[in-house]
Amino acid sequence: IQDISKKGKLQKTLMEKLRKDGPLGPALGSENLRGTKKEHLSGEILKKSSPKEKDSRQRSTPAKKTNSKGRNFECSICGKTLYNHLSLTRHQRTHTGEKPYNCKECGKAFSYRSSLKKHLMSHTGKSPFECNECGKTFYDRLTLTEHQRTHTGEKPFKCDECGKAFFVRSSFTRHRRIHTGESPYECTECGKSFSQKSILARHELTHTGERPYECKGCGKALFDRSSLIRHRRAHTGETPFECNECGKVFFDRSSLNQHQKIHSGDKPYECTECGKAFLQKRRLTQHQRVHTGEKPYECSVCGKVFSCKSSIIQHQRRYARQPSEYFHWDASYLI
Repeated sequence: IQDISKKGKLQKTLMEKLRKDGPLGPALGSENLRGTKKEHLSGEILKKSSPKEKDSRQRSTPAKKTNSKGRNFECSICGKTLYNHLSLTRHQRTHTGEKPYNCKECGKAFSYRSSLKKHLMSHTGKSPFECNECGKTFYDRLTLTEHQRTHTGEKPFKCDECGKAFFVRSSFTRHRRIHTGESPYECTECGKSFSQKSILARHELTHTGERPYECKGCGKALFDRSSLIRHRRAHTGETPFECNECGKVFFDRSSLNQHQKIHSGDKPYECTECGKAFLQKRRLTQHQRVHTGEKPYECSVCGKVFSCKSSIIQHQRRYARQPSEYFHWDASYLI
């Protein structure tokens, strides 16, 4: 009786969920409860039929799916199609920011149950997956597999545009946005959009002014943990990232990646006006102002405008060397 009750509750919950404004909502008004769970998992809505009709349908050619990959569930926000309603619900959290899974230890919230389980291991200290090459341990098998590729050199994710290959899918996905120009993460305060969620999170702190990570060595406060780790290396002198081409060492991986483009000749950021290519996106942005005539940096002393930050800093240093009663150096440009 208890099992039947649980099954009934599951079916009722599922029915209520699907009747909401989702891709299947309008179609489920008259469906029988017994078929709902199976229909939900298969991604199809089947009409109630007699045994003869059912037998006839089984002999006939299967119905065509909505696309070649059999993905019937489309996100109303970005148009991406997924295999089932559960995948769609999980995907839509990337847009809504919903994080229904909370850690009881520290209160941190997560979008997915698997992410919460992985996080909980950070409290227990349990890292059951060990690399047989270097002994490093990991919270889950996928992260171990991705790590082992750094030993084998395997890069299974290759960009069709430029041929660059990656150890992990997430790095490949971020790289693809260089070519597509996609910036799916938008700031609700100013509307500025970003290619990575972590960059958006850091940007949002500029609106609140919050800098929660403080260096114990000098008291400097920073926006995020990664910035704090990089900053600490300025005190310790640690440079763990080495270029395998020339041996030059760096404080962080991003600086190493930028440097390695000098050796590879990779210039992924191309100007649509003149075709000139650049190593860094900020260099492209700065260059494009040559075409647009934009000069967003204005001197607070004389009103002169500049197209790049370095030019206004150099300009204002002249006033610093020749102070006057009118001088007011705007140090915000250095931030």
